Amino acid sequence: MMSTPGTTPTEDRILTRPDGRRVAWSQWGTHGGPVVVFLHRNPGSRLLDPDPAATAKVCLVTLDRPGYGRTDPVPEPTRAAVAADVAAVVDAIRGEDVAVIGWSGGGVFALEVAALLGRRVRSLSLVCTPAPDDEIKWIPDEFRALSAAVPSDPAGALASLTDACGFYADAPDALVASDPGAADAEVRSRPGISGALRVMMREGARQGAIGMASDIVAGARVPVYAIGGLSRDDLDAALDRGAHGVALRRRAWA
Repeated sequence: MMSTPGTTPTEDRILTRPDGRRVAWSQWGTHGGPVVVFLHRNPGSRLLDPDPAATAKVCLVTLDRPGYGRTDPVPEPTRAAVAADVAAVVDAIRGEDVAVIGWSGGGVFALEVAALLGRRVRSLSLVCTPAPDDEIKWIPDEFRALSAAVPSDPAGALASLTDACGFYADAPDALVASDPGAADAEVRSRPGISGALRVMMREGARQGAIGMASDIVAGARVPVYAIGGLSRDDLDAALDRGAHGVALRRRAWA
């Protein structure tokens, strides 16, 4: 059984990008150990070590995506912008042979990170990442029209989505129980789980709902298959053979 999640990192840092933007990132586990980059869900934040007993053996790196926690937002959210932030943090710690994990909504960004870092990535894991909505419908009806407007007017959609996601800014704790499945409920009932998720959610809402909205805009601007310049057919073929030398395994969405 997994250990109780951690919420206090070994190191909590701010990286300033060349354009002056600040990127908040945390380090957990063993300094100098194998590097594992863990990209949080949407919404979420850097303040979660999902299993300290396991991550004690590695150098776990988490970071806030634009608009979450202490990371400055970007005027035009894209998956490439997130990947560039991650790459800058990996560069700062001189990370090589990196494992990348994307949790839920963090999965599409993990794909972009793997494409950008290429052979510096030893493995890519997507955990509970939603399928493309055109294959399995999962986007709530109240967000479908807003998401559809993103490609033609990203800035306008960002403003509308920030307003629509205001429920997260108003009550971040409520999002802890937003996954309704019985398995999710059972995990949340274990000691320390819900408390750790509350810490993560509250930090994610530090700047309001802009982080959650930015994730949606970044994910909806281009098809999920358009990763690293690959077409859908190219990506399918790359997944079969292991793109960029990254160890990948395909599974049916269902």
